[in-house]
Amino acid sequence: MHTSQVYVELDTVNKKPNKWWHHCWVKITGISIIVLIVFAVILALVLNFVVFAPKKSETSTTAATSSSTSSSSPPPLTTTPLVIPTTTQQTKWSVTGNMNDARGYHTASVLPNGKVLVTGGYENNSSYLNSAELYDPSTGIWTTTGNMTDARNLHTSSVLQNGKVLVTGGEGNSLNYLNSAELYDPSTGTWTTTGNMTNARSYHTASVLSNGKVLVTGGHIGNDVYLNSPEVYDPSTGIWTTISDMTDARAGHTASVLSNGKVLITGGVGYVFLNSAELYDPSTGTWTTTGSMINARHQHTASVLSNGKVLVTGGFHIYMGYLNSTELYQFFQTN
Repeated sequence: MHTSQVYVELDTVNKKPNKWWHHCWVKITGISIIVLIVFAVILALVLNFVVFAPKKSETSTTAATSSSTSSSSPPPLTTTPLVIPTTTQQTKWSVTGNMNDARGYHTASVLPNGKVLVTGGYENNSSYLNSAELYDPSTGIWTTTGNMTDARNLHTSSVLQNGKVLVTGGEGNSLNYLNSAELYDPSTGTWTTTGNMTNARSYHTASVLSNGKVLVTGGHIGNDVYLNSPEVYDPSTGIWTTISDMTDARAGHTASVLSNGKVLITGGVGYVFLNSAELYDPSTGTWTTTGSMINARHQHTASVLSNGKVLVTGGFHIYMGYLNSTELYQFFQTN
């Protein structure tokens, strides 16, 4: 009994190391597998981001560069004429045909057919002209057209809505101040007289209103006589009608038709050099004063801009001489 017990105990003792080794082997195997899996994952990530990614990027970059190069390289023959000639034309003046008569203090009007009508003026031998000529932009050539009835300079020329040109007033030979008006018909090249103005005048303005009528303002008739009287011409009747007087008598001023239909009168010379401005309202036939310019000036220019403002430039003042100053006028509607 004793011997048998000892055997069993020895057998039990001998089996314990086998069980311990078996458990250890299982754990080692499991850990090894996990380590291999982790290593495989890391290796896969390294291969993906370090080895293969640059090749794809280089391929994409090469393809993009090739595509960009092929698509952004226009034929040199197409690019050159588009850039160089345009730049040259924008910065170059070129001579064109000469007028038939030398003249100053004349008028020039762009006709509906695109040609330019030049009328009257003062020439070198101290005489006034009644000649007129046409400039054709397509050929650069001037051709004479019918003569006006009266020789004149310092007159006005207005293209009417019917395409005819209205010439008014001015100075004639022997310092004769004119109240006559005449019409040029581009379709026939001839002049016809129309109704005379109420007042003879030169150095005045003429503005085609939105209703088709023509507003004439101010002017000079010699001996330091300046006019504040305006009148309106109706092309449908050929008749002039006087309207209420301007606040200031003036000549050598400007008249600008605003986008609201009103007419802005600026500056000029009367019995003093003027910086005043006033507005004519065709709907009421009345004048109202508006803000004065900073500088008095005459023989200046006024241009209505696309934003509705009026740009006034240059001119002359007896004390300041010729001016390089400019100003902007903006109309504000008040109720």
